[in-house]
Amino acid sequence: DLIKKGLEKYELPTELLFNAGTKFVEEENINHVFVYGTTQRGQRENRIMNTPKKPKGVEKAKCKGTLYDLGNFPGLTPGDKWVKGEVYIYDKGMTDNLKELDSIIGNEGTFQRVVMQVKIASSGKALWAWAYLLSEGEYEESKKPIATGDWIHYLVKGRR
Repeated sequence: DLIKKGLEKYELPTELLFNAGTKFVEEENINHVFVYGTTQRGQRENRIMNTPKKPKGVEKAKCKGTLYDLGNFPGLTPGDKWVKGEVYIYDKGMTDNLKELDSIIGNEGTFQRVVMQVKIASSGKALWAWAYLLSEGEYEESKKPIATGDWIHYLVKGRR
């Protein structure tokens, strides 16, 4: 109860707290995917967000982190700035979608799939979502921080 009150105080999601003593991060417990780069609507890799199942909804969202320009795509690392993106909302049973995403995004170890707290832009509602973080040590020499935390805005402004 104390933990639940603390989460609620900071507007963090509590709906999966009952799983705290079990293996919480099982694929069937999380039905959202947060994307922040080339898989967003209108971007070149967006098609993979609809394979094999289409989401039941997509919302603008944000999470805490640091966004980097890695050349042809961005990378997200833990941090304390807001990173803008979208959250894809699926029905239960999205394991095949996650396998597809893992095979494309996480296939060479550059990214790792983790669970993060995200906030829906329109409502401020917090929820848990899968996201792909840049693996530690990847692109260390060449990554450039994106100050706005917004990949699409960054591209529109000519990577400035």
